[in-house]
Amino acid sequence: MKNKELNKTNSSPGGRRNFFLLFSIMISVSLISVSIMILTIYDHQLTQHEIQLRATVQSQARLIESVALYDIEMAEIINQLDPSYDPSESTIRQIIKALHTYELDLQLTEFTLAEHQGDYINFLVRHRHGNDQLPEPIAYDSQWAEPQRRALNGESGSDIALDYRGEIVLAAYEPVKYLDLGIVAKLDLAEIRAPFIRAVLFGGLSVIVLIIIGTVVFFRISNPVLKRLQNYTQELLNEISERKALQKTLQESEKKFRTVVTNSEEIIYMISKDGTFTLSEGKGLAKLALKPGEVVGSSVFEVYKDYPAMLDDMRSVFKGETVTNEIDIGGIVYRSWYTPNRNDDGEITGLFGFSVDITELRLIESRLRQQQKLESIGTLAGGVAHEINNPINGIMNYAQLLIDRLDPESPLVEFAQEITKETERVASIVCNLLSFARHDKQSHSLADPADIVNNTTMLIKTIIQKDQISFTIDVPENLPKIKCRNQQIQQVLMNLLTNARDALNVRYPEHNVDKILNLQARQFEQDNQRWLRITPEDHGSGIPAEIKERLFDPFFTTKDRTRGTGLGLSISHSIVEEHHGRLTFESKVNEYTRFLLDLPIDNGWILEKNDGKVLH
Repeated sequence: MKNKELNKTNSSPGGRRNFFLLFSIMISVSLISVSIMILTIYDHQLTQHEIQLRATVQSQARLIESVALYDIEMAEIINQLDPSYDPSESTIRQIIKALHTYELDLQLTEFTLAEHQGDYINFLVRHRHGNDQLPEPIAYDSQWAEPQRRALNGESGSDIALDYRGEIVLAAYEPVKYLDLGIVAKLDLAEIRAPFIRAVLFGGLSVIVLIIIGTVVFFRISNPVLKRLQNYTQELLNEISERKALQKTLQESEKKFRTVVTNSEEIIYMISKDGTFTLSEGKGLAKLALKPGEVVGSSVFEVYKDYPAMLDDMRSVFKGETVTNEIDIGGIVYRSWYTPNRNDDGEITGLFGFSVDITELRLIESRLRQQQKLESIGTLAGGVAHEINNPINGIMNYAQLLIDRLDPESPLVEFAQEITKETERVASIVCNLLSFARHDKQSHSLADPADIVNNTTMLIKTIIQKDQISFTIDVPENLPKIKCRNQQIQQVLMNLLTNARDALNVRYPEHNVDKILNLQARQFEQDNQRWLRITPEDHGSGIPAEIKERLFDPFFTTKDRTRGTGLGLSISHSIVEEHHGRLTFESKVNEYTRFLLDLPIDNGWILEKNDGKVLH
């Protein structure tokens, strides 16, 4: 019964396939091994032949040189008896005679001696197994004369090349001194390879026969084991396929998650309980000059050591709390959520964090609050103006009555006129204050730079003089009008002048001759465009180099929080950019600060007159 099962297994397609697969593998491995072994022996044998050829050709060359040297020395004596005696011919005759009397050590070695005559190589001696027939002369530059040509050129060595017959040979070559000849000893490569080719054929056939016998025996003995192994392998393959399918699903889910996390504008991170970052992803990291994954492996207590409040919140999360906070990091306001990470046993292993940049939201909220404050101030100013206008009008009327009733020569007339002048100034200030406080949507209009400066300085000049600041204004009356929102440019200029006043008071709390504030306006041209430049310059404390790059950032301020929110310059910068202008500055610590408010005279805005017509 077992034999039938074995025969059935061997005769099945799977059994035959396994048989031939195993047979092929064993044949391939065995033939490769035999081939490598024979090639190694062949390479060693080739090296030995090369060494022997070089030794032979060198000994023959030295022998011929010795004979030639002896013949040259004897030529002086022999020439007295036989003037036709030629030592070179004598040497060659002796060599030929010697070759007839003995064989070279290498049975297969051929020995040739040749000279260079004109464009040909002329063979003088050829010896191989007693066959001394000389080859025909060959061209000096022929590819069949390579070993002989190298010897005649004075080179010494060995190489595999073509000889004068066009056969591939292993040749050793050597020059012969005193005679200008070249000697070559060579073996046909085919004769060297012949025994190895026979060995490969015999060894290969032997290996194939042995493998066939071994394979048949192996299958007879191991077929049941292979069957069980095949079943186990199939089960293992099925399990691997299932794991691969699960792994592929997991990889796809991970890829989707990583795509969402990597492309998120927020910052997503995970921190272990010892404070080490294990995840740090999101485009929002770029705002902190960080790359995704850059802080992984670093300690949060080291990276954010300057933000103790945030670290305290994280410590609370490690205790099991879920925390939400807002924090300013480098001028960027983040809202962060922290929640504990727990393992399967419910133990806290770290925290998961999610941070969103809400700087723009806070800026909008602050601007909205500013808008509401200005609207409240506008309402209050309107009420104050209404209440003040009535008594001011009364004072102006009474002063006029005094002027009308007094004798024109009376000194009291001058006093009454001063009363009228001052009440008119109060009325103008109230009017400007009301206009400045209004923050409703203002339309574009043509504005006179002198009016902008005068209306703004009228509101702050008294405070500046009270602080004992020397304030000079240089604004020509003939400056061209600009397209702008008048009230917004006044707001920018008011902010710059207020900052200049604060800087001067910081440096000079009391009166000082250098407590100076200058305001200048000029027209200039750049890139074929006309510009207006308004320049407030103070001799105050200056702007340190380390904060220059952050000066226009929202919420950044060097003042106490009770004196400013850090929004003034940021909003001013935005207003100037909306007008297609530039707001820049120049400063030197404890010397000066100069702001350059540049506005295009024609910024391309379309103006609308009161009658509805469009004015370009």
